[in-house]
Amino acid sequence: MSDLPIDDLIFVGGAPRTGTTILHALICTSQNTNDYIAECSYLTNMLMPYFFGLESWDIHTKHFFSSHDEFFRYHSNIISHIVKKIHQQLGGPARLTLKDPIMTRFFHHVAQMLPQARFVVIFRDPRDTILSRLNVTRRLQNGVDPSTADLESACYEYNISYSGIIAHPHIMNHRMVVLNYNDIARDKWLPALERFGLYGINPDKTWSSEKTQISEYRSDPWSTNLYGAPPSSLSVNRHESDLDRKTADYIMEQCGWVGKAFGFQ
Repeated sequence: MSDLPIDDLIFVGGAPRTGTTILHALICTSQNTNDYIAECSYLTNMLMPYFFGLESWDIHTKHFFSSHDEFFRYHSNIISHIVKKIHQQLGGPARLTLKDPIMTRFFHHVAQMLPQARFVVIFRDPRDTILSRLNVTRRLQNGVDPSTADLESACYEYNISYSGIIAHPHIMNHRMVVLNYNDIARDKWLPALERFGLYGINPDKTWSSEKTQISEYRSDPWSTNLYGAPPSSLSVNRHESDLDRKTADYIMEQCGWVGKAFGFQ
C-alpha cells in the first residue's frame, strides 16, 4: 500500500445532527477526492481501545506497554494501516475524505496519529442540534416523547464532541477549519474551504456519485427529508418555532460555551 501525501487526508466532523453529512457530500464533489460514502464508523471503533487504554493507563494499561510512546506508536500503526486499506479500497483517490461525527471527540488523538490529516469541523446552534437529536430519539422510540434524561444525554453528546479539539488548540492549530451550519446558504462555506486548500467543490453535483445510495437511508430514523437534497437553510433557527423557551434556555446553559470557543455568537 502506498503512503498518502501529507495534505491528502481529510476528516469531516462535528456533533451528531450538525450537518456533517451535507458538508461531507459537498467536499466529495471535488474532482480529486473520493465519492461520497457512508460514515467510517469502523475506523472510529478502532480508536476506542487507544482511548480507553489511555484513560486507564495508571490502573491497567501501563502493565502491558513499556511506555506511553510505545502504546501510542502501536495504535498509530494500526490506524495508519486501516486508513491505507480504505484508501486502496476506494481506488486510491488523490484526496481521501472520510466522515463520522462520533469520531470528532477523538480528532485531537487522530491528529497526532496521522500527521498528514486535516479536519473540517462543523458547528451548529446547539438549540437546533439538540432539537434534531431529540426528534431522532422520538422516532427511535416509536413516537414517545424524549425524557429529561434524553435531553441531558443529548447535551452531553454535543459537548463531548467538541471538548477535545477545543481543549487542544496546539494540536489542531492550522490543521482544522470550523464552519457554521447557519452559513449553509450564504456562500461562505466554499471560500472558507478553498482557503483551506479544498478546491473544485461543485454544489450542483452533490449526491450525484455512483456510491451515493440515498434510497437505502430513507427509512432510517436518523434520516430527514433534507438527505439527498441540495444544501438548504430550511433547518436554520428551527428551534425558534419548535422548541419551548425553557428547554432552549437549558440547552444554551449547557452547550452555549462551544460556539463562544469557536468565535461564533
